[in-house]
Amino acid sequence: MIRKIFSLLVLLVSFCSCDTDDEKAISDFELAKAKWEKLQFNDYTIQENTSCFCGGLLEWTTKVINNEKDTVYFDDSKLYKGQTYQMVLDGAKTIEEAFDFIEQFDVTTVYSFDAVYDEQFGFPKSIFIDYVENMADDEIVYLYSNFTPTK
Repeated sequence: MIRKIFSLLVLLVSFCSCDTDDEKAISDFELAKAKWEKLQFNDYTIQENTSCFCGGLLEWTTKVINNEKDTVYFDDSKLYKGQTYQMVLDGAKTIEEAFDFIEQFDVTTVYSFDAVYDEQFGFPKSIFIDYVENMADDEIVYLYSNFTPTK
């Protein structure tokens, strides 16, 4: 009987002590996504910035209607080498698409991956990817700000 209780305690302690950063990140993701889904924002605008050592337009505002990209607003003078409005629209992410990107990203293929979520609404505020340790200029950051519900 004592042996069974001891085995049960060891098993319980091992489950309680295995809270890794990956599990915390999953938990943060799930909490944020649940918060976002509970609020049921279908119509909004959000600004997206991409920070990287890459070419192209790196900042725009996306208007979302019924959870679908409707329009992107940006400075036309910053289009890069043949970029078009359609290319920017295709590259812009709704908040649901940002969540999908985070959920589907294979974090085992990069050195570091981190997402930070808005405390009030749950949407991703930033997604940071560092592809190779100690390599300069391979990082990319997606920033989401100026969230405004439109209905």
